[in-house]
Order: sequence, then C-alpha cells, then structure tokens
Amino acid sequence: MDVNWILTASAGISVYPSDGATVSELLRNADSAMYHSKERGRNTYSFFTRAMNEEVS
Repeated sequence: MDVNWILTASAGISVYPSDGATVSELLRNADSAMYHSKERGRNTYSFFTRAMNEEVS
C-alpha cells in the first residue's frame, strides 16, 4: 500500500509585552494570528497585529 502524506503547519505569533500582558491575552492574540495564516493559504506564519482584532470586531 502506497500512502503519501503531506503535513503543513500554520502558526500565529504574539510577543510579550506589546501584544499582551497576560498569558490569556497572548494566547488569544496568537490564535487570531494563526487564523490569519490559515486564510493566507496555510503552511505559513503570521505575527499578531492590532488590525487582526479590529477585523473580527
């Protein structure tokens, strides 16, 4: 049986303290950045920006 697997990764990055002062803020913002990466076509990374949260609101 010949199986071909392709593994891709999308990452969201937030940086302390500019993107959040608490762990929950940093994780929430990194999550926003990760979804932004997935929208860009997956297999990439994005740094969090304030505009990402404004787009959601």
